[in-house]
Parts: sequence; C-alpha cells; structure tokens
Amino acid sequence: MKIGVISDSHGERLMLDRVAQKFTDISMFVHLGDLCTDAVYLHNITRVPVEYVCGNCDFTRRIPNNKEIEVGGKRIFLTHGHLYRVKWGTRQLVNYAREKQYDAVLFGHTHRAEIFKENGTIFMNPGSLSQSRGYTKATIGILEILEDRLVPHIVKID
Repeated sequence: MKIGVISDSHGERLMLDRVAQKFTDISMFVHLGDLCTDAVYLHNITRVPVEYVCGNCDFTRRIPNNKEIEVGGKRIFLTHGHLYRVKWGTRQLVNYAREKQYDAVLFGHTHRAEIFKENGTIFMNPGSLSQSRGYTKATIGILEILEDRLVPHIVKID
C-alpha cells in the first residue's frame, strides 16, 4: 500500500494536478495542512481517500489540528507541526510521539523535506508543493506499507 503525503500546497492546484497524474498507484493521500481546501480538491480529482488536518494558514475550527489514523495495522499521527514548534526543532514532537508509541509521524510547516527515525518511530516531513526549502523543486512524501514495515521516500515533482 502506498500513501501519498502532501503538505503546504498553499493553493497550487497545478501541482496537485501533476501529483494526481504522476502517482496513479496511491491508495490514500494525507494532506498535512496549508490549505485544507487543497485536500478536498485532491480527493475530487483522484477519487482516492484523503485524510487531512489544519495548518497555521487554515482558518477553520471544523477540521482538527492533529489526527491519529490506523492504516495497514500501523498507527500514524498527522499534524501540520506548528503547534509542536517544528520550525525550531522536532524535540517536542518526538517527545509526544514517544509517549504515544506511534509507528509514524507525518508533519509539515517547515517546507523542508526530511525523514528520520527516533525511538522506533519514523518521522516524515514531505516538504512543500508550493514553496520548497532545501530542494529546487516541489516535493511530496510516499509512505509505503510493505508487509510489517514502513518505507518512507521523498519525491521531487517536476
């Protein structure tokens, strides 16, 4: 199973169209905020399920800031990251995940793609579709569930 992980698309519908065209083998998308309406758009053009949370640029109280989902027997925590101050480091988020014993934590906000593992938990920030920092191109994440393990990837979008 492949999960497409997107964050910080900020209304870049052309980039969402490219993702939809390029990744036709995705079973589910996750959108980590900034903008929630982009998550709805992605679902409408792909008809693939999309789980999403609010970011700091989403001004609605109807969508949660954080969400826990279970996919393929794996517990995955979704957050934009701003409430965990990820622009100043991931320590607060890592400590929270340690308490909850998540298999994976997906976050955004920094616009910098990164993957790391700590205390047995995979952390992935897919970067940004609109204003990538650290890459010259927009990026998304792919989280594959292969048998009993999670395999994360960062992918550049042309």
